[in-house]
Amino acid sequence: MVVADKSRRSQAVNSILELHKLIGLNSIHGSPIELVLNWVKNLNPKVITTVEQEVDHNQAEFLDRFTEALFYYSTMFDSLEAYYAQPKKGLARLYVNREICNIVSCEGPTRTETHEPLEKWRDRLIRAGFKPLQMGPIAFEQARYCVEEKEGCLTLGWHG
Repeated sequence: MVVADKSRRSQAVNSILELHKLIGLNSIHGSPIELVLNWVKNLNPKVITTVEQEVDHNQAEFLDRFTEALFYYSTMFDSLEAYYAQPKKGLARLYVNREICNIVSCEGPTRTETHEPLEKWRDRLIRAGFKPLQMGPIAFEQARYCVEEKEGCLTLGWHG
């Protein structure tokens, strides 16, 4: 998690692939995800951004989690086969294999890969006191993403 300028009102808080690990954990002081979101809210940032996988791997039933993981990760492995060269492919597979193993074989606090869909994240952030930011059409014009192939890899770029 990145927090800008602690001495004054924070301008921005950015969390990339970290918050999902706090879902489902419990402590005597409350849910860790709620504690962290309350701490961030108390920083009074102008904006908070989160990047999380948009999939429901936090279902109680094993078969539901297994099926969701099967479809999600089969797509991921297909993309790895198409775009990564060895040894990057091996490292990516190792990381993904650990996630899959955690999702389908762990329960309770040992399951840390608790990805959730966008709607659940939106609801959780609203309950924590955050409001969705309406970006408007100018933001979409300014955010000029492009997809390019570079040296056998697919890249997502912004403004070149």
